[in-house]
Parts: sequence; C-alpha cells; structure tokens
Amino acid sequence: FVSGGGDGTVRLWQAAEGSPGWKMVRWVKLAGPVGCMDASTGLLAVSSSSAGRVQLYTLPELLFVSELSLAVPGPNPNPNPAVVLEVRFSPDGSLLAVSSLDGFVTVLGQTDNVWTVRGRAIPPFQPPLEPSPAPFKMDFSSEGTHLRVCSLRGDDLFIFELQAPRDADSGAGSAAMVLKEVLTGLADRPLNLDNPPPLLDTLRQLTWASHACPLAWDTAGCRALAHPYAAPLLSCDRGTGLLLSARSDGCFSVDRVPSADPALTLTPPLTQPAHLGPVSSLCVLEEGSKLLTAGRS
Repeated sequence: FVSGGGDGTVRLWQAAEGSPGWKMVRWVKLAGPVGCMDASTGLLAVSSSSAGRVQLYTLPELLFVSELSLAVPGPNPNPNPAVVLEVRFSPDGSLLAVSSLDGFVTVLGQTDNVWTVRGRAIPPFQPPLEPSPAPFKMDFSSEGTHLRVCSLRGDDLFIFELQAPRDADSGAGSAAMVLKEVLTGLADRPLNLDNPPPLLDTLRQLTWASHACPLAWDTAGCRALAHPYAAPLLSCDRGTGLLLSARSDGCFSVDRVPSADPALTLTPPLTQPAHLGPVSSLCVLEEGSKLLTAGRS
C-alpha cells in the first residue's frame, strides 16, 4: 500500500515476509505536505495540501509522470486554483475527479496519456457557510456514469450524472462532459417521494466503486455512514497487550500498547476491514482470542 504524510513524502510499503508487518520499499518527496491521493492501475494521483496541485506518479515505481492543471480556458481563467481536498479515479482509470476549497468539482480525462479538464460544477451546498460547504469526499459509480460528492462539513450529499454536452457545436469537443445534478440530500432526512428526484429508478440501481463518501443514499433517503473527522474508539486486549481502535471508514486497527521496548511495537498498525460504515463499538470477549465489533450500519 501507499501512504502520504505531513512530512511531504509518499511511501510505498510491502508485506514483510515472515512477520505481521510491512517494510518501506520506495519513497518520493513532494514540495509540501500530502493532502490526498488515490490510485488506479499503474498510476497514483497525489495532491500537496500546501501547493494546491495534483501530480501523477507511476506505480509501483513512484516515477513522476506529469502535473495536472485545473485551470479551464476562457476569458477569466483562474491562474491560482484553490487547495485540493480530494482526488478520486473512476473504476476504469480514464477519469479523475478533483474537489477543491473554491467549491468546484473538476473532472479530468486522458487522451493519449494527456490529461485535460472535461467538466466542472459547483455543488450548491446549503448554508450555513461555516464550516466550509466546499465539496470533499467523492465516489464514482461502478460503471463510471455518476459521481457522488459530500460537503466538507459532512451533512450534504449530491449525485451528478456525467453527460456529453447536447450542443455538439459548442466548441467543447467530444471529450467534454456536463456534470448534471440528479440528487440533493441532507443527512438523516427522509427523501420526499411526493417530489422525487429525476432518474429515480436509475439511482436506485446504482452501485458504487468505493465508499470514501461518508454519506450514502437509498430509498429511505440520505443517511450518514460516518463523519470524516469521527474520533476513534479504543479498547485494550490485556491478554496480548494489543491496542484496538475503531475507525470511521469501517476498519479496526491493531497496535501494541506503547512500550519502551521497540520490538513490541507494530509499525504501521495492522488494519482489518470490518463494516460498511463506521465501527461504533469494540469489545474484547476473551483476552487473546475473540473480539466483538458493532457498526452503525
């Protein structure tokens, strides 16, 4: 797996033979702290939170490929795009969605290994404006036809359909696309089926390629799976000296209780997927033997 840190490095880790841990096999230094990243087949997109740009690297070599520009040609181009909050590849790796602090969701696509902006939209998130209503976590649908986006504060959900422009003579070219809003939802509020969103039947059949977005939609409406900044729950297995922590992404992590002996520390901690949605509780049933987990879903 790949990790990014506040020290501005991206590190590639490999399972260590004969031990329950990983060893670092490759790393690269960026201009600033790593803000977000996502991987596709043979390609890694990384954003440096201090620079507000997206860079592409090969996997597993971590060789620099190119730096992507989020500027859109026009009479008033933005020469200084805002800080990037999240990047997400489509399932086939042909599209890259980028959310940024200026409120835009930008979709880039590649042709002959050249990445260009295909479409942009500003999700009209509801006030209040604090904390920021900027778009944050995103997921593509399994077919790559839709994109769901939640706000930075974690209570608004939008779903966009990615469409080709109707006006073929608009000058945008066949590579351009339109992000058409097809669903608006507030967390934990039931959907108004008296005034259903367009393409309701299509939305009911959607499956998602990932679960980064902490909000989901089903026929009951928009519901929260996790908050992006949920505090972890901790539990200690006294029989083995393991420290267990619940995570908002549905996993639990296993680490050693802090010790003066470096040999007793697991670096990095072992992580085990457990739930779709956040792990809400952990309980050790038998020291060194059984662990019970419970999730909000």
